[in-house]
Amino acid sequence: MPADRESDDTDEITVGSYVYSMDVDEDMPRGELGVVVEVLSASQKRIVEFPSSYKFSLLASKLNVSDFQKGTFVHAVDDDELGIIQGLEEGNLLNVAVKGEERKEKPDRFIRCDIQPGMYVFWSQANADVARGQVGEVLPEVNDEGKVKVAFPRGISWLPAMDLIRADIQAGNYVCRKSPSDDSEEVELGQIVGGLEDGKLKVQFATGEGNFKLSDLICHEMQRGSFVTWTKSDEDIPEGHLGYVVDIRVKKNRLRVKFLSDTWNMKPSDLALHRLQPGRYVLWEKADQDIPRGDIGEVVRLHDAKNMIRVQWPRGGWSIPPHRLAVLPFQKGDSVQWKKSDKDVVEGEVGKVMWVRQDKSNSGDRLFVKFSKGRWAFEPDSLKQCNMNVATLMRVKSTFRRFDRNGDGKLSQEELVAILLQLKGEEPMNDEDYKLLFNSMDKDSDGKVSVQEFLDYIFAEAEPSQSKMLLDGFGQTGLIGFTGEEDEDPDLELHQDIKQEPQVPSEPLQARPSLVVPSIDSERYDEKVSREDWACAMLALGVCRQAALDSYDACQMERPSIRDLASKLNGSGASPEAEDLLAVLQRVKDGALSAVDLSVPDEEVSEERNLAKQTGIEGLLFHLHVQDKPPAAAPDELFAAKLSALELKVLSALTPEELTEAVAAASRSASSLSAVNSWQRARENCSRQVKEIVDSCKSNGEKYTDKSFDVLGDEKAVIFVDKEKRGYGCGMTPPTGWKRASELQADGKLFVDGCEANDINQGRIGDCYLLGSLGTMVGNRKAFLQQVFVAHDWEVGVYGVLFYSEGHFTYTIVDDYLAVDDGGQLLYGKSSSKDEFWVSILEKAFAKHLTCLEQIDGGQPEEAIYSLLGGVNGIYTIRPDRGNPPSFFQKMMHACNCGELLTVVFVCPHSAWSKFGNLGIQYMDRSTWDKLGLQYSHCYSVLRVAEVDGQQLICFRNPWGHGEWKGRWSDASEEWTEELREKLGAKKGDNGQFWMAVEDYVELSQELRFCRTFGPTWQCATQYGRFQEGNITVRAKKDYQKRGGDEMSHKKGDLIEPVGIMQGMFCKGVNLTSGDAGMFLTKNVDLQCMDVFACELSLADVAADAPVILTVMRQNRKTCREFKGGKDGGPNRALNDYHWIHTFVFNCDGERVWKENIYMRSMFTTLDPSKAPYTVYMTCPNGGKRFALCAFAPHGALCLAKKDCTYRQFLDVIYA
Repeated sequence: MPADRESDDTDEITVGSYVYSMDVDEDMPRGELGVVVEVLSASQKRIVEFPSSYKFSLLASKLNVSDFQKGTFVHAVDDDELGIIQGLEEGNLLNVAVKGEERKEKPDRFIRCDIQPGMYVFWSQANADVARGQVGEVLPEVNDEGKVKVAFPRGISWLPAMDLIRADIQAGNYVCRKSPSDDSEEVELGQIVGGLEDGKLKVQFATGEGNFKLSDLICHEMQRGSFVTWTKSDEDIPEGHLGYVVDIRVKKNRLRVKFLSDTWNMKPSDLALHRLQPGRYVLWEKADQDIPRGDIGEVVRLHDAKNMIRVQWPRGGWSIPPHRLAVLPFQKGDSVQWKKSDKDVVEGEVGKVMWVRQDKSNSGDRLFVKFSKGRWAFEPDSLKQCNMNVATLMRVKSTFRRFDRNGDGKLSQEELVAILLQLKGEEPMNDEDYKLLFNSMDKDSDGKVSVQEFLDYIFAEAEPSQSKMLLDGFGQTGLIGFTGEEDEDPDLELHQDIKQEPQVPSEPLQARPSLVVPSIDSERYDEKVSREDWACAMLALGVCRQAALDSYDACQMERPSIRDLASKLNGSGASPEAEDLLAVLQRVKDGALSAVDLSVPDEEVSEERNLAKQTGIEGLLFHLHVQDKPPAAAPDELFAAKLSALELKVLSALTPEELTEAVAAASRSASSLSAVNSWQRARENCSRQVKEIVDSCKSNGEKYTDKSFDVLGDEKAVIFVDKEKRGYGCGMTPPTGWKRASELQADGKLFVDGCEANDINQGRIGDCYLLGSLGTMVGNRKAFLQQVFVAHDWEVGVYGVLFYSEGHFTYTIVDDYLAVDDGGQLLYGKSSSKDEFWVSILEKAFAKHLTCLEQIDGGQPEEAIYSLLGGVNGIYTIRPDRGNPPSFFQKMMHACNCGELLTVVFVCPHSAWSKFGNLGIQYMDRSTWDKLGLQYSHCYSVLRVAEVDGQQLICFRNPWGHGEWKGRWSDASEEWTEELREKLGAKKGDNGQFWMAVEDYVELSQELRFCRTFGPTWQCATQYGRFQEGNITVRAKKDYQKRGGDEMSHKKGDLIEPVGIMQGMFCKGVNLTSGDAGMFLTKNVDLQCMDVFACELSLADVAADAPVILTVMRQNRKTCREFKGGKDGGPNRALNDYHWIHTFVFNCDGERVWKENIYMRSMFTTLDPSKAPYTVYMTCPNGGKRFALCAFAPHGALCLAKKDCTYRQFLDVIYA
């Protein structure tokens, strides 16, 4: 079947096929083309002969079919002449006939032509023999003039390949009719079974054969070889498992799809096309010993026995789980532009992607691109998309034809205006604007615009906003638009707890990256601090007196040291924050800061009142942001905002007009405050509310029942997202009943003999990410539980728990009803001591924070830490240091000294022979993890990193409370000495805690996850925003024929209004062009993003070597409790994914320093203070809930000021 690439289906690797070997073998010629000379069908092998006269017997699954085959049309790289491949010559050379001459050159001297023998094509020009738009079939001949032979209904013609447009439909394709024969809910599927006759194709449908014009047919999106997933699941085909289409059963109206378990006949409407398809270039964003970060591979086929995709990488072929592969924005044959320019590649010139460049080390992270003066290798980041492939060019030409009334292949000014008048939502243009625009395109001043003049203007001269407007009119906005949201498949290779992958910083974050971070054991931190000095220092940092005194008194000692205080007020207790505290306290002692008289009430101190006004306005502004109300509503919302007593008193003294103006001013320009400015507000309100509950319950002689999370009165609302039944993919065990903590243990307590990580034991719900992160927090933050549990009463059964959301501390209050199993025992998380309940209570509070129990079944450890302590998070990749474990160990040690909280997920490298033969393991795969004593893709706490007696060791803990590492340095390992055990406090016993050498750790994981929190010394400025939701109009990018009764059909260019949230594969909408309503595929429409959020970040008194952290914090989708119905009445699906926020940051020199499509709740970057001010632009095509843009610095002052910015101005900046 003619196609734009050769099929890699092993059944089609036949005698005569030109192939590469995907395996790495020192005996086999690297990268050399071979020809299949024999098929050994019994063993699925092929005998391949290479030009160097070697023959090898190779498995067909290990072969990659070349795009160059005998008879393939190719272009010479040097002169672009068209030729046809005659054969394969010795020395890895292709014999190509070009204009009557033979050229024998290496494959990299040719490019596969977009037109190939057997293809159906349209003639884009007109002559005496062939009318414009005629369809014909390409024959396998090229003449001496470089023209191809095409059979048309009225005869044979020799035509230039560049003037031919490949038809959407080709021989053997699966098709459906544009106009269905009836109103049946299931769309009839057919197959092209005959060649062209009088411009028509013979198609076999279930109802019989018929001849159809190409314009009456739609090529189905799924064809033979397509990778698909089943939208349902069962024991034979688990959710998300990949299959590929092997055939069609026309009479049954089914596609035959091969999955791992078997081959099945399936309804097309029950299948979803996967984002990865054969021939697509993919990017390796991770790193391991086989594939360097940034390498580009080509998708070949599905693995025969695993839910993996076989990919050809520069160093060899490996099978990779699909979730680990990112689609490269640029594919073979795509048109691109270089972001820079020089004498060889002029500004605006469009080049064509050829193939991946492979360097001497067999790494391949660059693409060869052919421009008019030659070909060069470029990093993908240095290119920008044009996507002007042949199909795109065909669509642009097709639009030209549709509006070209006189048929001359060009557009008049009147015809061009008719196209642009279709656009909705664009700023209007007047007649003079249209005239200027037209004249700018009409380079030869003939009063007409040709296709080439149009494209030259788009990519070389037009302002970005003009380019988008013009291409939108031609249905091609994607040529310069944002990278679209791909539908990701369920991440089956990871435990459901761990799904999204955060970004990767280069080094651990710290306040002073140029300094060696001292140990917290420094004697300087033992200096004692008085209450007055602490209150004075905190006031200088922007922390109110009451918060300072509460944190001081929480140390429960007469005069705590700096070391003791460094862990209070959300502090990490690490040396960088202790250094900053030491510096501020030294200023207090030197008299540089005014002393605080604690005998004078804070409301009578001007500095305290000024601070309360600033923090109160910030708290009120956040409340208005959450309630989606304007600053004008501030007076009415003042008492609902849950401010501190002093904040409320100060703001109540303002007139309504003064308060409104103050809030509006803060909304326009946000100045920095302490990163913990909301701490006192949350704790004060939580304590007050708990006290009110306790007083009320005791006076009535009753225990507290939380009616907002009522496990007895509305149990299903507490358990399930949809408040009715178990949702899709939920693995939790529902409770049999509920008991109060005091019923489970009459003399129980919240805490027994302090708290430690070994208290934690996971129950029958998938929240290892939460309990693993709790182990890390308890093990590394001695004040953590004291901070989180604000107030409680065991007798009444009420608990106030502190949380963090969108840059602010908040709280929730729960009762003590806990889920139990049929034996009356705790069902979910619990403490190792039956008398202790802090684990169970905190887990329940977290479930309420996320709206229900089902929402905590699966998540990420860094998100759990953020929900309790705030901060930013990311990963450290292991691969660069896998060959040098001590280097990675130093990174871990450095991160710990900087106060970062670490968690780990054990996942083996995708290949490589195991180094753990002493445990009876020959090869690392998922089934062998029990031999190691580890759980695959399960979250573990990192409790300690220690170097003792030359040994570099890491202490981990399994939140199950049992199940430990069995290798070197495990509990029973012979490496231990009694002296070492005593130094590290290592004890025997299966409690889930174990030690591991860094050399083993780097072989058993790929990344280390971290969270960096912010204490009182850090300053923060915040701007709030929301993107438009609802009433968004999208434009169809292609024709689509509905496949089921709940879908809608649309034609390219149709305007569609989505109904509800644009998330996932399908969205409900109304076709404004046809009036039809139904479901449409989100990938088939162009999202119009007219909303722009712009800010300027300025700095003052920030050291040149200090990190400035810019982060986008979004509303946690789980707190929205949104879901969509399952197909065919199946389980509902929680909508917890995030729409992409396209973010761009430019420094004072106009250089772009950050570009990110933010697809998670939060992402961050670090900025150089010397390059301020910075300008931030954000847009979300799909509506993205509320968000906070926060800038943090370890000292100094920051300001985030909003900027007015139209969508066109935004485009002109980001595409400049």
